[in-house]
Amino acid sequence: MKRLCFGTLMHILYQARNQKVTIKSLCDAIFSSNAQTTESYDSSLPGHLKSGHNNVPPDVIDAARNTSFEDAEKIFQTKVVSLIKDSKREPVVRAIKDILREYSNIQDQTVIGYIEGYEKINITTNSTFSLSAL
Repeated sequence: MKRLCFGTLMHILYQARNQKVTIKSLCDAIFSSNAQTTESYDSSLPGHLKSGHNNVPPDVIDAARNTSFEDAEKIFQTKVVSLIKDSKREPVVRAIKDILREYSNIQDQTVIGYIEGYEKINITTNSTFSLSAL
């Protein structure tokens, strides 16, 4: 069974990255949407997050919960989406949709992320999304 978690999302984004984008730079870009970096952690953290061996640090989770959707989306658009190949952006969305379809532990009406409109059922059935919002 596929599972929606930070490691899965990192793995998908890493596969779709531009040349010379490292696991660390991708992780830092993701963390920056919540005003965080990986600098204060062990240098192995980005790789361990990608592999699913480590959970996202609690202070990063707290920062994410205290960041507005608008701020997070804006930073994600400028810092993370820019690291993804243009030709791979649609496949990233398709991969996320595929994972959600197969992940039965998430109910259809569950909001994935921050805002209404991004419930599991909407994500799996709609065809147009903002990558940074998703």
